[in-house]
Amino acid sequence: LLEGRVVVGHGLENDFAALQVSHPATSVRDTARYPPFTRRFDGVASAARRAADLMAGNASKTELADLGPPGKPRKLRDLAAEQLGMEIQQGEHSPVHDARACMYLYTRHRKRWEQYITRGC
Repeated sequence: LLEGRVVVGHGLENDFAALQVSHPATSVRDTARYPPFTRRFDGVASAARRAADLMAGNASKTELADLGPPGKPRKLRDLAAEQLGMEIQQGEHSPVHDARACMYLYTRHRKRWEQYITRGC
């Protein structure tokens, strides 16, 4: 079912574990792990500048490597509100709304995200 496909979601390691499946990391687009969407431990302003540079294409390969491992994952609800202007997870939780938010986030940042994956960061 998943072979040869890119899987997009938020906190996918939990879903894969629950389903007892694995998937190649190069074919996973996890909004909880993409560095521009995570909180860095060296300050919000610094992380925001680096994320903006990355998304704007102003970061060199050295600067991308300096991003290091992703910081602390952010809530999908917060990412959707900040990046998309969408309100999700208000009251009743809908996995359909979550999935749509993840796909919208991915498609909005697809070009830079794929460059990030291609560079092996």
